[in-house]
Amino acid sequence: MTVGVARKLVENGLIDPELTTVVINTGDGLKTLDAVADTSRETVTIRPSLDAFRDAGLAH
Repeated sequence: MTVGVARKLVENGLIDPELTTVVINTGDGLKTLDAVADTSRETVTIRPSLDAFRDAGLAH
């Protein structure tokens, strides 16, 4: 559902598709994987901390 809503926001001009947008999926991702398979990158598992997030190169 999260990805579907994000897609509708892009279609309605409320999210700029040229900008980076982070969509947080707190579910298990089983349905989401099919929806984003063509555009997603390899997943990364990290410790739940800001330092781990930064160390993984996920922060800009």
